[in-house]
Amino acid sequence: MINQANVIDLSEQSSHQPTVIKASSPDIWNDILFKKFGSVHAEPRSGTEFNAKITSILIGETPLVQCKSTPACVSHDPNSVKKGETPEFILKAQIEGKSYVTNGDKRVKLNAGDFLICDNNQSYVLDFDCDTSIISIPLSEKYIRQFTSFPSDLAFSTVSEDNPIRKITFDYFNSLWRNRQAGMSNAVCEKLLSTFLELAVLSISEQEGNAPTGAKTCQDLFKRCCAFIDNNLEDEELNSAAIANANGISLRHLQSTFANNGWTVRDYVSDQRLYKAKMLLESSLHEGRTISEIAYSTGYKSLAHFSRSFKAKYALSPSLLRH
Repeated sequence: MINQANVIDLSEQSSHQPTVIKASSPDIWNDILFKKFGSVHAEPRSGTEFNAKITSILIGETPLVQCKSTPACVSHDPNSVKKGETPEFILKAQIEGKSYVTNGDKRVKLNAGDFLICDNNQSYVLDFDCDTSIISIPLSEKYIRQFTSFPSDLAFSTVSEDNPIRKITFDYFNSLWRNRQAGMSNAVCEKLLSTFLELAVLSISEQEGNAPTGAKTCQDLFKRCCAFIDNNLEDEELNSAAIANANGISLRHLQSTFANNGWTVRDYVSDQRLYKAKMLLESSLHEGRTISEIAYSTGYKSLAHFSRSFKAKYALSPSLLRH
């Protein structure tokens, strides 16, 4: 058994010999999980003594990491992770206890038997308010795209208890986890794990209200993002990351949604700012406002930049429009 985080390499274990680490401090836990699942910061619950037991095993090339933890709070910050160094998504299976996953305004409760997909491109917080056990499995975006064109639509949603696939999926996974060392070959283990992942992702993708419905869903999302932009044009810090975070999607999903409608996010924001500025300049209700005030009220930091952009779009300067 290894108990020093700085010598742990979860990728060097054999398929049938799990690595077990006991962590008596969040720092050790953070170091272990960072290597497989990206930037995390764990803190014990107030008044509790932190203890965690991490069991990791490889099935083929896929690591399964089980964390049995006392009450704690774990936050994930995608901005602290270099692109390509961590999996795009993580499937979390709640084995014992309960936990809460918070993503923006969305808060999801996980009871024993629940599972959900976390989008590593988004910030989220995982709260354990009791002793709990969760198994985490990395998933690539390419894998999830076998089930949906919009992988982020599957993130941070659980499968309801009355979904018939839910119990089948968990019974199957628990059996696989318990019997992973029962003399099964690597090839058999890989096929069994692949079947579980297909069942899990399929059940989430078919969950009512979670699954994309083609063009209509894409258009609804596009309209929702456009409405957010239109309502926040005065914000100088309005950018793709802020728009994606506000709508609970990844940057890639946001960019592909706008591309499907013939735009880049930056071009749409610029076009809407210029259009709003033009309406204000032409309105008699705003004739007392200076051009600078109107430029700044539509999110421009520089009057010169605003004037150049305005002239490039409308073939005349803001001052000439007013005259």
